[in-house]
Amino acid sequence: MKIRPYHNSDKSQVLRLHDEFMKENFPEIQSEEISIEKQKLEEKYSYYLDQLGKFWVMEDQGIIVGLIGVQIQPDNRADLIQLRVKESHRKKGIGTQLVKHVEDFVCSQEKKVIYLHTAKRLKTARKLYENFGYTLEDTIESPGFTMMTYKKDLFK
Repeated sequence: MKIRPYHNSDKSQVLRLHDEFMKENFPEIQSEEISIEKQKLEEKYSYYLDQLGKFWVMEDQGIIVGLIGVQIQPDNRADLIQLRVKESHRKKGIGTQLVKHVEDFVCSQEKKVIYLHTAKRLKTARKLYENFGYTLEDTIESPGFTMMTYKKDLFK
């Protein structure tokens, strides 16, 4: 398995990975809403890549089994975005490798802080972030959904 930069030719595999993630973690969202989400995701990738963002994929024998992104902010921070690991490849350290890759990249850009947003229901992801030293910074409650913001100071 190897981590490499995201290419436009990866789009169909990445969108399938996103579909799997949505169906598993947000089953209440209907298929037409998932289609809108996929369109937003494509726009998001284009936006992030145009705005000092980077995406990487974890590839296993030509199959994309993981994805992660980062957006570099103009101040001393970066935002970790879109961590996804294919269900069949979980518990193999892929998420750990992807987060480490982003942290190394952010350090190379001399940014001091990483933020990320995740849903309260994503317990495994939250545990991974907490194991990496991310601390809960804020929680926003809305009907049926709780968004959590985590922060990590890289040079503590």
